[in-house]
Amino acid sequence: MKKLFTLFVACILLQSFCRAQETPFVLSYCDGQLTTVETAGFVSNEKNIWVSGAIYIPAGQAQALAGNRLEVIRAGLATKNNVDSLRVWLRTSLDGEDLVSGLMTTKTTPPLKKGWNEFTLDTPYVIPEDSEGFYIGYSFHQKTRAAALSIVSEPRPNGLFVQYGNGQWNDYSGQGVLCIEAYVNGDNLPQYDLQLDNIVSGKCLSLKDKELKVTANVRNMALATISNYKAVCQFEGYDETITVDINQPIAYREFTQVEFILHPESISTVTDAPVTLTVTLEDLDGNEDINPDNNTAQTSFMVKEHVYTRNVLVENFTTELCHNCPRVAGWLHSVLDKPEFSNMILWEHHSGFNTDAYTTDFDVEYVWFYNDGGATFAPALMFDRTPRWEHTPVCLPASQEELEGLIAARLDEPAFVDVHLRAGFQDDNTLKVIVEGERIHEEFTALPPRITVALVEDNIQTTTQDGADSVFTHRNVGRAINSTWGEVVEWNDINFRYEYAFDVATDWNKDNLAIIAFVSEYDSTLPTACEVANAAMLTASNFGEITDIVTGDVTGDGKVDIADVNAVINMMLGKVEATAAGDVTGDGTVDIADVNAVINIMLGKTQ
Repeated sequence: MKKLFTLFVACILLQSFCRAQETPFVLSYCDGQLTTVETAGFVSNEKNIWVSGAIYIPAGQAQALAGNRLEVIRAGLATKNNVDSLRVWLRTSLDGEDLVSGLMTTKTTPPLKKGWNEFTLDTPYVIPEDSEGFYIGYSFHQKTRAAALSIVSEPRPNGLFVQYGNGQWNDYSGQGVLCIEAYVNGDNLPQYDLQLDNIVSGKCLSLKDKELKVTANVRNMALATISNYKAVCQFEGYDETITVDINQPIAYREFTQVEFILHPESISTVTDAPVTLTVTLEDLDGNEDINPDNNTAQTSFMVKEHVYTRNVLVENFTTELCHNCPRVAGWLHSVLDKPEFSNMILWEHHSGFNTDAYTTDFDVEYVWFYNDGGATFAPALMFDRTPRWEHTPVCLPASQEELEGLIAARLDEPAFVDVHLRAGFQDDNTLKVIVEGERIHEEFTALPPRITVALVEDNIQTTTQDGADSVFTHRNVGRAINSTWGEVVEWNDINFRYEYAFDVATDWNKDNLAIIAFVSEYDSTLPTACEVANAAMLTASNFGEITDIVTGDVTGDGKVDIADVNAVINMMLGKVEATAAGDVTGDGTVDIADVNAVINIMLGKTQ
């Protein structure tokens, strides 16, 4: 019985071993995806021609597979309409001879079909040790127009080459990848191969905090699941290497994004040119990567004394007559609820598609941003008024995912201006606003910057919104403004202070009011030259008492320091000599916050 049990266990282990060995290595860039939707720009109307697509496997990856057998090719067709033949092939050059090939027609068994078509090669291709790389492709014969090329939209290098008839091959890898896969089997399949697709870092490194966020896009190109590896980071022109341990398991054919923070101590001065960061993946669970050619990627960043946190101003053109507006408003409201978009500020303009009861004069004037010969539409959005097309900052994202991508991209842009708000009611109908700001350097914009202050009302519920199934809620509807195009900022060196008072209508809900303030460019002749440098928002719950106290550079020496703190205290006490000063807030510096803290102490307020 013991011998039978031992034999049984051995058989089970042998079967498991055989199944493990039969797991193929997949050569592909489409990650198993396939589309059956026509890809615009990749269709020929010619009759009776062959249309071909291919991907390229570079030498480093090919040599890592040396001695193994390429046995199966799967070709994805978006349609079989007007297609009568399909060939798969492998070549060392796009116009070279077929090293291996296979053929399907509408009459073979099995016949060609829409979707994946699998070819088992009669003679497998044994990959040579000195391979310089090869192309894997397919060609289909169309009787007339056939949108059969299956292309997924995520572009990758070497992922898409196309030829029509006897025409020239063209590299379209920047537009997508071909849905084709090749299966490789053998006794020496690679186990350890991480590919670093690309890295993205912050646009600027601030010398104040020296934190550089890096996002690395990593793929596991070999069979072993990798639990730990290292990212070796080097800065061009600096003798410093930072090694980051990454403990984030990644299985075969998986793609992941890895984020980490670098603190380069060697970078200590502002640079005129970008600094190049090179990241290389090494030490895969203690093993050497079999294909080091795909382990490295680069990005670059500027070095500044300081950068500020950006708040993105998203302006939504909408009206109650717009049937499609609730759909896009739903996206916006959903984004507002996500913590990662807490720095998004939404402002509704009731214009673009007729007008309604909430339309203001400045809403109507803002349709100038469309800059399309008077043609407007809604819903429509602006993101910090940055250009979306050659002539306008106005656009309409196709999905919530695209919307979030546009906001996230803008959040990554460094801000060289900071904006702070205080507001409080002076009486029942007068709301006073004080805007204070600071800039990194004097010429952060090509035009004289302007300050715009808007009063908005949130959470307005209505039953008259077209396209809404029930009660619909408007968010941050514009009620009043200091100036449609803003007022020119008056700087005191790197600081500014601006005051404005709003007359509040009695039918506005005071609990739902908020202030939006932003610094921007403005060119009256060019809607694409009105970019918002930074913005701030203050809701009614944060309104407070506004007292006309003196803050900032009291002594007039161009900076805020201990002398200014002493000067303010002396003014409050009517004395000549100082009584107290210094870092009251405990943040390591003496600044405006300390001045305000001391004044509040003198007034008997909470520090």
